[in-house]
Amino acid sequence: MKKFVVSSIFGIALACVSSVAYAEIVTVDFSYLAYLVGENSALGGRTDSMYISPYPSDNPAVFKQTTLHNIDIMWGEFKIGTVDVTQTQFSLNSTTFTHHMYNSGGMDSWAGTGLSTRKTISSGDYTDEMASFTSYTGKGYEGASTYAVVFGGLSFGLNLDDPLTPIVAFQDAVDLVGIAVSPTVYTMQHILDGSGFGTGWTGDEYFNLQIYGFDSDGNEVGMVTQSLDTLRDWKWVDLSTLLGVSYLAFATETNDEMVPNYFAYSHLTFNDGKTSSVPEPATLAIIGLGLAGLGWVRRRK
Repeated sequence: MKKFVVSSIFGIALACVSSVAYAEIVTVDFSYLAYLVGENSALGGRTDSMYISPYPSDNPAVFKQTTLHNIDIMWGEFKIGTVDVTQTQFSLNSTTFTHHMYNSGGMDSWAGTGLSTRKTISSGDYTDEMASFTSYTGKGYEGASTYAVVFGGLSFGLNLDDPLTPIVAFQDAVDLVGIAVSPTVYTMQHILDGSGFGTGWTGDEYFNLQIYGFDSDGNEVGMVTQSLDTLRDWKWVDLSTLLGVSYLAFATETNDEMVPNYFAYSHLTFNDGKTSSVPEPATLAIIGLGLAGLGWVRRRK
């Protein structure tokens, strides 16, 4: 009879077990890639090669860290007309970022996503392109050591037919949460003080970031706009209207086509569609009651 009482108590408890499914929120933290970039440096700028040897024997420390953090790095080459383009892709948190390096008209250039840990700035130098404007404080967003820098090329607006368009691809469709963005030092020097491409702005100009979301069939699911020229610090941008996104495309718009087409971003955050189940508080109480009942039955033995 005692065994029946014990099993009945647990039968009631287990029958009442319920749980709540919570979405898995993922934040892409580029600090995991700091070991690739180095201190106060960059990968992917005009003078900073994105190439990292894929052979473990060439750099065992890098290979070990890449394996530890489940980071994939891939390389490839293609042509745009007669121009040779080297493509580097790096993936972490089921998210893939692309960088392109090419030589056009005898000048090395790049497009897509690079990485930076820049903290000290050489004013008026092209290396400023790889420093977020707020890195004067020596910090990325929320103190992160590493952040991404995007060069959108020499044209503005979205052109998905251009293979150099900055793209972020997801392994599976995701619901976006948000992203932190900042202008770069080189861009803000042009806006505030002028540069070799023009004088400082007078007040009527603008430079906006456009973040487009697309589903797996290439259909646009939405677009979010954030002003860059008005920022003096990292800005959190709400992307919660972009749902079921398979890839993001970045574009910029301006009425000053001489403005350096750069921006920085960090902490891309999304719901990856996966869920984990957590018992509800009432469920935990019922299980506790079952355990208490077990203790009561044992004490009566």
